[in-house]
Amino acid sequence: MVGTTKAELPDDDPDQLLAEYETCLDTVWKLEANIWQTSSIIGVGSIGTLIIVVGGDHELGPALSIGLIAVVGVFIWWSIAKRWWSAQHVRFTRMLHIEQALRQPGQVSYMRYLDDLKDLTRDRKKRSVSAWQPRRYRVPRRRYSITPQQARDIHRLNWPNYQRRGPRDVLRYFPWTYLVAWILLAVALAR
Repeated sequence: MVGTTKAELPDDDPDQLLAEYETCLDTVWKLEANIWQTSSIIGVGSIGTLIIVVGGDHELGPALSIGLIAVVGVFIWWSIAKRWWSAQHVRFTRMLHIEQALRQPGQVSYMRYLDDLKDLTRDRKKRSVSAWQPRRYRVPRRRYSITPQQARDIHRLNWPNYQRRGPRDVLRYFPWTYLVAWILLAVALAR
C-alpha cells in the first residue's frame, strides 16, 4: 500500500470492510479444510507405509529408505501446515481489526477474549488459592469491543468446556511420533 493516502484506504467504508471480513472468513475456512484434508491423507499414508513395511518381507535397507521418504514427507507437510496456520491467523487478526473499526464485536473478538480469559485465569490461580470469580476480576472489554452484557454471556461459555488448544497444538506431536515409530521399526527389523 505504498503511496496510498488515508482517504484511499477501505477503513472508512463499512461495506468494504464487511466485504473484506467475508473474504477473510472464507479464506480461513478454506485453509482449515486444506489442513484437515491433507493431514488425513498424510495420516492414512503414514500408517499405510508402516503397515506395508511391517507386513511385507522387507530387508532393512529398503525399509529404511521407505521410512526416510515417509518421515521427510510428514515433516514437509508439517512445515506447510504451519504456514497455512500462520496465514489463517493473519486473517483472524485482520478480522479483529475490522470488528474494532466497525465497533461491532464478532467471532474473532469473542475467541480472542476467551483465549485471554484462560491465560489471565491461570495467572490468577497461581497467585491465589481462591476460585476465580468473574465479577471481581475483569478483562479490559474495550480491548475487544465487547459490551458488559456480551462479556457476561462469554463468561458463561468459558467454564468449564472452553477448549483453547487448537489443532496445531495437538498435531504438532504427529511428525515426531511418526519418526519414533520408524526408528522403533528399524530397530526391530535390524534384529
